Amino acid sequence: MRLQLRRCLIYGALLAGLIAPGQAQNKRRNCSIKITGPLWFFGLGNAVPSTFTQGNVQTVLSLRNPGPSPYTWEVTNGSDKASFASGTPQPSLNTGGTSATLYSISYSTKKDDVTVQVTDSGGGGASIKLSIDSPFKLSGGIMTPLEAVGNCGSPGVPPGAGNAGCYEQYQWQVKSYLNRNISGQYTNESFANIQQVYPGDNLSFTANGWPGVAGASQFVDTYCYANQTVGIPPARPPQHPLGNVMIDFATQTYSIGSMAIGGGIPVQSQTLTRYQDHPTVTNIVSPVRSN
Repeated sequence: MRLQLRRCLIYGALLAGLIAPGQAQNKRRNCSIKITGPLWFFGLGNAVPSTFTQGNVQTVLSLRNPGPSPYTWEVTNGSDKASFASGTPQPSLNTGGTSATLYSISYSTKKDDVTVQVTDSGGGGASIKLSIDSPFKLSGGIMTPLEAVGNCGSPGVPPGAGNAGCYEQYQWQVKSYLNRNISGQYTNESFANIQQVYPGDNLSFTANGWPGVAGASQFVDTYCYANQTVGIPPARPPQHPLGNVMIDFATQTYSIGSMAIGGGIPVQSQTLTRYQDHPTVTNIVSPVRSN
């Protein structure tokens, strides 16, 4: 009797003892799952911008050398992280096609902690392990040291020369949980625990969101105070030694994956303190999550 086996398919001959188990396993190994690209998570509901080209919050799994349909796809490990539905848990999917779309609903906390398997109607199948990467931490520090300026300029325009106030810039590199440099993603900052110290202080902490820049894995945050007319207290250039007139302080948090203030994945928190002649950034915590 001649037996013909399709890849990913085990016929009843195995159960009848006509084919040794080892032979059936070898046939199964010819079946595999192909993934179209890396899977990422930037917070529920957050799509990636066109400037981010390192993957997506969804990916397509395709069965190579398939057996007969229909197919049952199942997240057998990590169903709290990956789903066959967007934005909500759905650990399994039955389909007549040889491909399925997998969505991220959370992030990996160790490498290859998500397993997906597919089974065809003949009992054959395949499985794949994968990771869902995410923003994790920042690295960097001061880019432009503290200096005196005549004004704060405007976005994309350097500050003017003079002695009206103080200016300092920080540059931060965005790193993922799997230690990739993240390029072209949205960034935002938020402020909490705001404390006014100087009597009559009329300054505010203004949160911002920044669009992604293709190929750029760093972002710059500028601290400038050069208002000598209506600012209370009026700005001063850096003193020598630096002054101790504190204006206010707050907890500043950077998040990646959304321009909405507080959206995305938090990656760093710090205390921003503003003095009359300089800012300080202290108590830096990055990453802010444990894993």
